[in-house]
Parts: sequence; C-alpha cells; structure tokens
Amino acid sequence: MDSSQWSISYGGNPLFTAWDAIGNPQPITSAPDAMMQCVTSLTGTIVVFGTSQYLGIQDLISSKSQAIYGIYDWAFDNPTNSYLGHFMPGGALSHATPKLLQQTVVADPDNYRLVSSNQINYYNPSDASQTGQTHLEWYYLLPGASERMVQDVLIRDYVVYVVSNTLTASFCSGVGGSYLYALNACSGGTKSTPQFDTNGDNKIDSSDTVAFGGATAPPTAMYFDTTMYAPFALDDYLYITTTEGLITPILITKETGNKLRYWRIIE
Repeated sequence: MDSSQWSISYGGNPLFTAWDAIGNPQPITSAPDAMMQCVTSLTGTIVVFGTSQYLGIQDLISSKSQAIYGIYDWAFDNPTNSYLGHFMPGGALSHATPKLLQQTVVADPDNYRLVSSNQINYYNPSDASQTGQTHLEWYYLLPGASERMVQDVLIRDYVVYVVSNTLTASFCSGVGGSYLYALNACSGGTKSTPQFDTNGDNKIDSSDTVAFGGATAPPTAMYFDTTMYAPFALDDYLYITTTEGLITPILITKETGNKLRYWRIIE
C-alpha cells in the first residue's frame, strides 16, 4: 500500500460534529459501533455513539445536554459528499438537507424508562424524487442533567445496547446509577417487542411489560443503582461489570440466524 496516497476522509472534515442545541460541543470519549443500513436496498453504514466525558471536576456538575446518535454514512464511496456538518436545533444538520429524527422519553417511572418510537423516513441518496422530510438517522437526548454516555455502545441484531451513567459524587467514590438501554438501532426508538425479562421468569416474551401511566408497554431501559460499564454479549446474555467489581448477567433476546462466534487459523 502506497502511504503517499493516504488522505483524510470527508474532505478533511469529520462525518458529523456533535453539538447541543445552543452550540456547545458534545465530547465523544467512547467507541462507536456500526452496522449496515437497515433497508437492504440502501448502501452505507449506520454509526451509533454517545457523548460526554468524565475527565474533570466540572464534568460532574455540568448540566450541558448529552445525547446518543445514530448517523447514516451514506456516501462511503464518495466521502467528500458525506460531510453532514454539525447538529442544530430540531435535528437539523448544518451541511445537509435531511434531518436527524428525534426520540424522546415518553414515561420515566421507577427503575424503567420508555422511549418514543417515532417513524423514520430514510434518506435515499439515489432517489431525486424523494419528497417530505427525510432522515439521516436519529438522536436521543439524555434526559437527566447528570446523565452521561461514556461507555462503548454495542449493536446486536439491530438493537443497540447503551449504558448511561449518573455519577453524583467524586470519581473515586463510584456513587451513582446507570441506565441500560435497548434501542432500535434503525430509528433510535423503542422496539415493538420486549427486550428485557421484566417479570423474572428467565425468558423474554409478550408478558415482559411494565405499567406506564394507564397502559402497559415493553420498557426501553432499566435503571440500576450502581455504576455500570460497557456491555459484552455472549449467547443470550449481556455481561456488565459494576463499580463493585461484580459481573452482572442480563438476559436479552435471542439472535436470529447463524452468527460467527469465533474462528481458528490453521497453518
């Protein structure tokens, strides 16, 4: 490979710059995950990541808005045209006509959280006749003033698992809580089917719903009264380390199809 031919993608710009609604930069300090477009007729990649940091005392007391983003990298074969610019109010993008679809908290009772499932209309770069508001994927604003997204995200079977933290004391104390989200990676909203074993019967089925107001629905997130770290998936469980040094197994939905688990190189 001729290193003299290397260059910075997107014309020297990033694919996307995370800002809050009033123009404050949102730091990205954890690794993203990516998957192919949810619509098989569309090319490109969906990149999912969160924002925030725990690098100084001000990060503990800051009330600046943080978010989880899904961004459509639609022009990987022509990266100069793929620069989307920075986030603006309402999901607008400074260098693109399509917007990001917003998902919001619908209900937030004790220990559970329900996120909206707003309909996404994917931008199709090959369809010049496309009408109406189209989307270059989605965003979800973390609702808590102290809620931060500093753990690596994990995509599995079009579900993105996200751990957010709510530290309230010093870094070393580890005092705080965590939310584990299971978001629809294609739209950022709630999946139509349950993703967690809420009734504790060691299976996930239609009975795994919780009460939100006068109705029941499968929750999008569960709250844990401890600081949790990035999830790891194996078979039908997430394994998450906590600040106490414990490894917490959490039952999740089964994968569909045949998935590569490991490989061996024979010389």
